[in-house]
Amino acid sequence: MREGACLSDRYINPNLNAMRKVKLTFFLIMFAFAANSQTGLYLGAEAGVNWDKFFYINSRGYSLGQYTFNGNWGGYLGYKLKHYTFETGFYGYYLALPDIYINYETAVPDKGMGVSGSSALDSWVIPLRFGYDIPFANDHFFVKPEVSFLIIKSRENRTGKIGTWGKDGEIPDYGWETPIDDVDLHPGTTLAYTYRPSKINTGLGLSCSLGWRIKKRVDLYFKGSYNTMFTPMVYDVIGHQLNNDDRISATNTFTGSSFSFQIGFRFYLKRDKK
Repeated sequence: MREGACLSDRYINPNLNAMRKVKLTFFLIMFAFAANSQTGLYLGAEAGVNWDKFFYINSRGYSLGQYTFNGNWGGYLGYKLKHYTFETGFYGYYLALPDIYINYETAVPDKGMGVSGSSALDSWVIPLRFGYDIPFANDHFFVKPEVSFLIIKSRENRTGKIGTWGKDGEIPDYGWETPIDDVDLHPGTTLAYTYRPSKINTGLGLSCSLGWRIKKRVDLYFKGSYNTMFTPMVYDVIGHQLNNDDRISATNTFTGSSFSFQIGFRFYLKRDKK
């Protein structure tokens, strides 16, 4: 049993009370907003694609940036106070690793088209978004810039080594705990271990929406975003065995920088009063 697992309730209650205070404060703020005559709760949903940036560098000093094409979808709850909006929700974030191609004579990497993925790479995202709604054309259309604080959590709640991959030849058998440098590779082959440093990452996002407003109750829109994390989310530790039997090492890191394009809709539960 994990040390500290048997702590009595008196040691746990202060944390629970703190969480209750946070929840109570949140609901009091929402109730205060609801009492204002020019406010409105709304529900929304979004789905789209990401271009997630990976950065490769090897011990010969050669580097390469690559993007993978991935998906996201989710729903959210929002609140509008005049032109200002606050939103939070829950999204699925799907990630794939780019294929690594290397010249086994020169150690120079090259871009490829292949990707690989697993559920261990995927995440859940909770955004806290603040925006400003700018209507035009008699409130039939709108532009909405937003800034977001992002909380990204590992879907499988795992850290450390989460996978391996090999390519360009037969990879010898090895144990899960075997250090990558201890695996004897054949010339002209590559082996990699994939790691997730932490269960939770945080970051910032900037986005802008352009949409159509229908009878002031329904919004249909397109959104473009740029997101960046404060710490790397996933990285590969790679060993390349060159044709001359030299071993070089490399890393391929997803720093959390990504572009996304989404389509979405929102439905206002209460009309704004004039």
